[in-house]
Amino acid sequence: MSDSEYTRATFSETDSVDIYGTSKIVVVARAAIRFLLSQTEASNNVITRQRLQTVIKEASKRENSPAFQFKKLYEIINMILMDVYRYHLHALPPKLNPQKVNANPTNANKDKSGFRADHFILIKKLPHAQSFDEFKLLQNISMYDEKIVNEEYIGDDMSLPSNNTLENQLSVDQDTVMQGLLGVTLTIILFSKNNILHEELMLKLKSFGVPIDGTRIPIIDLTIEEFIKTIEKGEYIVKIEEKSDLEADSILYRIGRRTQVEFTLENLTGMIREITGLDEKQAPTLMEDIQLSIGDAYGKENQ
Repeated sequence: MSDSEYTRATFSETDSVDIYGTSKIVVVARAAIRFLLSQTEASNNVITRQRLQTVIKEASKRENSPAFQFKKLYEIINMILMDVYRYHLHALPPKLNPQKVNANPTNANKDKSGFRADHFILIKKLPHAQSFDEFKLLQNISMYDEKIVNEEYIGDDMSLPSNNTLENQLSVDQDTVMQGLLGVTLTIILFSKNNILHEELMLKLKSFGVPIDGTRIPIIDLTIEEFIKTIEKGEYIVKIEEKSDLEADSILYRIGRRTQVEFTLENLTGMIREITGLDEKQAPTLMEDIQLSIGDAYGKENQ
């Protein structure tokens, strides 16, 4: 069967589905979920509709099942993801056209396109996931701080005693530094009206102590250019190249659709409240004030 045959409507919208049962559509959905989870664990990359449909097609062939409607499979996949794993398969809007610098992005957090989208990402929906992530980050920072002596990182010194393996320590430290540097970079872009020149971004990162002269950043062992390429590939940021016949070409950055989904306006507001120590009574209009500073980062809906 062709890919299009595997997206035809062959399943009644009114049928109830036991997500813990053994019906063929549930078995196929579970196969798709295994693929989705493996992709997230491996690289957390954006998942294309075409690749997901290929997995569904292969699973359907193995089960000798009929061609299920993609919309129904999408619903069942999300039912199982939420009930068992507390994840949601979130639809992403089309990529921002790099040629349209002033284009207004859609609000990726609205999940408007649903099953019709061409790209998806798994989002955690644990009720206390944010608190748990903050706890893990604090633990990681504490472990990292213990390995800073006289302003030098000693975590890779194998001659020093440790309760953890060198590999585990470096992994924790790398995650901590990557998260921290990513957070700084996104915040700089956001508060530059979601539109910043490459040179301006480099100077602001330098003010945070990030080497921008080609020196490899300690612990993560990446140059700043390699780091930027990494987060661009992960769609945390969008790189826009402006061509000019009169002046030198310009490179600008905006936040990407993954950032719109994973780091929402509410998350940004919460982070600013925590940094400033301001509660809702002290700064009731903080979110509105932030909106005035971040341009069209989260789409027209938040303007």
